[in-house]
Amino acid sequence: MYPKQTDLLDIEKEIHDIKKQISKLPGGRLLCESNGNYSKHYHYVYDKDSKREIKEIIPSKKLNFAKDLALKQYLSYKLEDLSYIYSLLSKYVSRFSKHNFKAEKYLQKQHIRNLIISSLYGDDFNNFLSTDNPDSVSQLHTESLKFKSVSGNILRSKSELLIDQALFHNNLLYKYEYPLTLNSITLHPDFSIIRQSDNKLIVWEHFGMMDNPAYAQNALQKMNLYIANGFIPNVNLIITYETSDHPLDNQQIDTSLRILQG
Repeated sequence: MYPKQTDLLDIEKEIHDIKKQISKLPGGRLLCESNGNYSKHYHYVYDKDSKREIKEIIPSKKLNFAKDLALKQYLSYKLEDLSYIYSLLSKYVSRFSKHNFKAEKYLQKQHIRNLIISSLYGDDFNNFLSTDNPDSVSQLHTESLKFKSVSGNILRSKSELLIDQALFHNNLLYKYEYPLTLNSITLHPDFSIIRQSDNKLIVWEHFGMMDNPAYAQNALQKMNLYIANGFIPNVNLIITYETSDHPLDNQQIDTSLRILQG
């Protein structure tokens, strides 16, 4: 996977969240001195009048205060690390965006992609590869199909777009909203993937409005249907979630991709 603008956005969000968390923690810094099994905690706080730090011992009854200071120092170090990573990554993203990636363009030729996938997976997936199946994408709410991926697929959301592009860049054999019948009920999973290591069908469902009670209830019913028909989470069923406060990020996608790598 190449570094992308979305990677920077994920880091920006994490930096913002850490700064917000630090702002709620006490001022000053922590110093710990240990002697065998015993330790002393000191609070260093800057005094404006003397223009120097003042050292105060933190009594054992205020251990929670020491914990907060320790957490603050850890988050401060983490903030430094992320800022360093961000500064480096932003330079690379800028350079990558200007590069002409030949492999990616080559894969965008559908007949070439089919040849490559057939080479990887064999010739037993002609129906799965076929673009002639009229039911290959759910015909419900076609007006919401408006996010075009480099794969050529048109998706319903930005999150599905991220997943589709990750599957495409990893050269996986997959279909968007390919029909699947379970207990006489025809579903259109977000993504149906044939795992190369064992040629097994893997279903990937992304539930994007889990802060909506009615939507969440429907998602649970769908998961129960999958499980009752042998689709087990993190085995042959990938499930990702998001809410308005917790959108899908690259870490969730990368974790899910490991299941597809067998």
